[in-house]
Amino acid sequence: MRSTFGSNTLQLAVLCFLLSCLSGCGSKFSVGKVEGTITLDGKPLPDASVAFTPIGAGAEAPASSGLTDSSGKYRLSLVVDETVGALIGKHQVVVSKGFQSSSDVATPEERAKAAVPNHDFSFEVKSGSNKADFNLETKKGKK
Repeated sequence: MRSTFGSNTLQLAVLCFLLSCLSGCGSKFSVGKVEGTITLDGKPLPDASVAFTPIGAGAEAPASSGLTDSSGKYRLSLVVDETVGALIGKHQVVVSKGFQSSSDVATPEERAKAAVPNHDFSFEVKSGSNKADFNLETKKGKK
């Protein structure tokens, strides 16, 4: 049996989608296009989820998400209707990695492969095109 383990990113996306539908799906939002690169210790981080959650915009404001490719590059889309971009304004940024396990219990090796360092990123999305690059850094030498 295969099970999938991931982060809270998917749960956040589903919650934002449901809240947006309750407040009126099909609404138009002011967005800016957001693209960038995620790196880990300066190297591209493939297959990572990137989530932008509006700060102080209220429950009806949808989050945006994207996935990194093999070069660590991503492009955001609104979770409610896949409009390319993110709401204009300040966002909390979360980078995470999910993984698949061949059993019901993930091994320490599987968890370590999916782990990303703790981070506290924010980004101000402006009208037009935005480049949002983030570098995650491991704490080398600390236990």
